[in-house]
Amino acid sequence: MKAVDECYPCLCRLVEQAAGLATADEAVRSEAVAKGLQVVDDNFCAEALTIDIATKIHRAVKEISGNPDPYRRMKDEEIRLSRELSREVAPSYPHDFRGCLALSAAGNAIDFFRNPDDIKNDMRGGVEFCIDDSARFADRLSRA
Repeated sequence: MKAVDECYPCLCRLVEQAAGLATADEAVRSEAVAKGLQVVDDNFCAEALTIDIATKIHRAVKEISGNPDPYRRMKDEEIRLSRELSREVAPSYPHDFRGCLALSAAGNAIDFFRNPDDIKNDMRGGVEFCIDDSARFADRLSRA
């Protein structure tokens, strides 16, 4: 996605979030935030892709903090939540190819930037495909 004005504060929040997760050391965190905000200022323009700026932010935060994966704890929690939810909601999905696709699509609701209760409600709600090519997909897989 190309950067628009609304992306700037979001990228700044990303800097704060990444630095906060990367280290508890206030001095290091402050340095990481300063560098991350400089990355946003140096790279933000209408032609920039927000994912490219975010990648540069994360690279700077990792380098300054010495933490190769600031989101590790969040990822571990997301995996735990995924396992819990899949055990809970899987029985309500058919145990066929289309049901597995639907459960997989429902799993896309899992995102550590979202409220866990909202994720649970979305996954419990089931999935309706706007375009359902699951039979054609299964046929193609059977010949792969």
